[in-house]
Amino acid sequence: MRWFRVFALVVLLAFLPGCGGSGDAAAVFGPPKPKPPHVRNALKQMRHTRPPTIGDATRLIAANVDVPVRLPADLPHGTSLNNRPVHVSRKTGSAQLDLLLANHKTLTIQYGNAGFDGCGPVHPRAVHVGPYHAVLDDYRLPSGSPYATVVWPATLKSMQGDYAISGSVSAKIALRFARSMAKDRTTPGRPQQRPGC
Repeated sequence: MRWFRVFALVVLLAFLPGCGGSGDAAAVFGPPKPKPPHVRNALKQMRHTRPPTIGDATRLIAANVDVPVRLPADLPHGTSLNNRPVHVSRKTGSAQLDLLLANHKTLTIQYGNAGFDGCGPVHPRAVHVGPYHAVLDDYRLPSGSPYATVVWPATLKSMQGDYAISGSVSAKIALRFARSMAKDRTTPGRPQQRPGC
């Protein structure tokens, strides 16, 4: 009888959907626009090398997402690129930038189809990032270090946004970084063509 329970558990786990990612994002937003040949060639070259600077990394990301690429205005002096700093998903039109703060803490900024990693937030709560609705989740890692994620614009019903910041920082610092990105900038969201353009 015990083997039957084990077999049933294995079969059940094999057919459960994964809890990470947002598989239907491409269906909602459509695939990213094709890039001109000179941009495609530059992107191929950059994908195989580590961008030398944060500016080079943001240019690579900007070529692959349909939202303005911004950085927090108040990153600590000495912030640098992490080992594998840029991750691009053409399928979802999203990208992320992994930074190493001066105190050796990590910070990840998501652009495009942004959200919570893994199976979602542990203790989500509604907050604001500038004028935008946002969702914040923070908790302690097993090591005792703080970890926070903020996604915007997002609500508790729809926890996907155009931007997300997550890392080994407190909720207060994550919100400060996010708010500095949203301050006095264009509205997050898919670019819209202005009349007459």
